[in-house]
Amino acid sequence: MICGDKSLAGGKPITIGGDNDHPIGKEAITADLHEQVIHLAYAMASSPDRFFDLSLLVIDAVERMHSSGGSIPSGNRSSFFERYDQWCWHMNNALNLLEQSSRFATQAKTLVQNVFEETRPALLVNRHGVVAQVNQMASTQFGVEQGQRLGKNLLLPDEQELFSDALRALAQGVSFNLPTLVHLRVGGNSHSSPRTELMALSRATLPSGESVARLSAVASSWDDEVGRSFQQAFKLTDVDFQIVRALALGVPLAELAAQRGRALATVRQQSKQLMKKLDLHAQNELLRLYSGYLHLREKSATRLPAEHSPEKNPSPASATPLVASISRPQGRQVEYYVYGPENGRPVLCIHGMFSGYSFSPDALQALVQRSIRLVCVWRPGFAGSSPAHVSLGATIAHSSDQDMVSKDVVAGVEDLLAVMEELKIDACPILSQVSGVVLASAFAQAHPAKVAGIVAESGSVPVIYDDHLSGMNRQFRAVVLIARHAPEMLPFLTRARIAYADNMPVRDWLGDQYNASESDKNLLNDTYVCEVLEQARRDTTRQGASAYAREINLVAQDWSHYLPDQSVPYTYVQGAEDTVNPALHVRRFLDSRKSARLIEVSGAGRLVLFRQPKVVLDALEDLIVQS
Repeated sequence: MICGDKSLAGGKPITIGGDNDHPIGKEAITADLHEQVIHLAYAMASSPDRFFDLSLLVIDAVERMHSSGGSIPSGNRSSFFERYDQWCWHMNNALNLLEQSSRFATQAKTLVQNVFEETRPALLVNRHGVVAQVNQMASTQFGVEQGQRLGKNLLLPDEQELFSDALRALAQGVSFNLPTLVHLRVGGNSHSSPRTELMALSRATLPSGESVARLSAVASSWDDEVGRSFQQAFKLTDVDFQIVRALALGVPLAELAAQRGRALATVRQQSKQLMKKLDLHAQNELLRLYSGYLHLREKSATRLPAEHSPEKNPSPASATPLVASISRPQGRQVEYYVYGPENGRPVLCIHGMFSGYSFSPDALQALVQRSIRLVCVWRPGFAGSSPAHVSLGATIAHSSDQDMVSKDVVAGVEDLLAVMEELKIDACPILSQVSGVVLASAFAQAHPAKVAGIVAESGSVPVIYDDHLSGMNRQFRAVVLIARHAPEMLPFLTRARIAYADNMPVRDWLGDQYNASESDKNLLNDTYVCEVLEQARRDTTRQGASAYAREINLVAQDWSHYLPDQSVPYTYVQGAEDTVNPALHVRRFLDSRKSARLIEVSGAGRLVLFRQPKVVLDALEDLIVQS
């Protein structure tokens, strides 16, 4: 089987074995290697820092497998398949363990982080009534500090016993339902304090495994516009809307029943039905859901100014996108961010894998100065966009053996078109980042009149030739080889990679990701760059590893069948230090296209938009002017 188009000039096409051969080569999995990998797979479930120990073994196996051409002598087939099947079976078990342990660790880690990151008062109280964590707002408002006992006088008299019952249940480790809401006196332990803060009370777990009570202020403000948006987003009835409004304002259900002229039992039943519809179990969960929605709207309500003085520093709003979503058939949602002035010239942006949507202050400032409105659409399975659940489309060419990958591409094309229609964009350029160029190409193939051209920042190209593969740094070469030779391992290895990043200091995992370029490594000395890249990673992996694994499967194959006709211009902006898609191989790829050019940026690696945003935006300006 030959991957690639023989007609492309230069290089030797990659050969990966005959059509009837299994994709694992002779001696790729020795008995010793087999045992080591199984051991490390289970070790990784509890110690994600073992990821690189495991990955080195797997890399060694796939490289030997690739160099052997994928052929297995008939006498070794039985023992090989037995080992390979066992390997995959154990990795699947380890994946389940990893999911459980990572979910626990992430929840525990997030629990403590969220207390300090909350924009409203929040604190954790252990079973002895001692404050385990408290943010500054709660400390100031209630007069409590970490390590102090939460005095009963801080609570209203009729809620003190309920709170004590909850702490006793924590101490006994028994199953219990915490009281839904409590009020804490503002100003400390004083009966004379006239003000109280409504707090949602829930059970949580510290990283040590200790159960604690979490108290967090709920949204007590109400805005009908936000409320109606909440109703529309969750498809609530008018009765549901009234219940949410009452709870957000602290109105008891009995009072709501009286206002509506209904029996209390009726309103309680309607409240239960609302909880079931939203898959919630208590009123405090509903309040926290509404509070989170309100907070999101508050964050995304800021628009960038239509005009901005070049002499001023970037507006804080420039780093905060407008967050929006649209509904799609079969219950899917498509999330997108918008950066730049509201009346700016539109440009579609398509993210890569871990890089997500991450921009430097200079790039954000330039969007305002150039009046460019960057519409950043999240692809299926990433961030807040639902996974693909569609039939294969007829407008895109695709390989029949890549069913789910093709569905992602087809759904992504349809999502991009829907966002353009939502925003009334007739046609515009596309800025793609890294692997995002595949979807950009597929969209241009399906809707060429909608695309003024594609600017690919650090763009991927089809891996067709052996010298391209051998020229990659070892980490990314292994990704391609695993996808081609051992795709059954991708779900575990990609999830393991995410767990590794979740559990390592940000600079450490970023250093592993961008260690092939001195330019990229130097950029990581900037705290802002690290924070933006880490947030982008969290966004792209918000739904887990499935979409990420399919993305690897996509870019590891020859995806040139997604390319549009020659009328769509391409501009690749590549760093001279990029070892994933070196300029040499990008140039060879572009030689087969008439309307294509390569801009090689000296002193840059894969983070070109951070190092030289002007070069990327100048390329976009050329397409905007031409269109």
